[in-house]
Amino acid sequence: MIEFDEDIDIDECVDGEYINLQPEDWKRKSVIYRNAPIQLNRFEGSIEKSWGTVIRTGYHILRRDAIIASIGIETGRFGWFHIQSDNEDPEVQMMSHYRAFGLE
Repeated sequence: MIEFDEDIDIDECVDGEYINLQPEDWKRKSVIYRNAPIQLNRFEGSIEKSWGTVIRTGYHILRRDAIIASIGIETGRFGWFHIQSDNEDPEVQMMSHYRAFGLE
């Protein structure tokens, strides 16, 4: 995770045709694989914890080797990048840092 000094527009970080994932599908690997050959899958989802909720906006990028890479922004200025495991888990895995929730 990287904290930026200014808000970042994640849509300026990618180039190409993309599909908007439905809110209920933003973590489902099967939906991302089904959208091939489109490699960019844009999502907006919420992470809910006992101390609050944060909105995550980003892209799941389906690589040529069928591995999913995920990039995104939380709270406008917390950026992150994940390479997803190729295990049988049906959902992409993501972690959130407490600073994204405004906790110091």
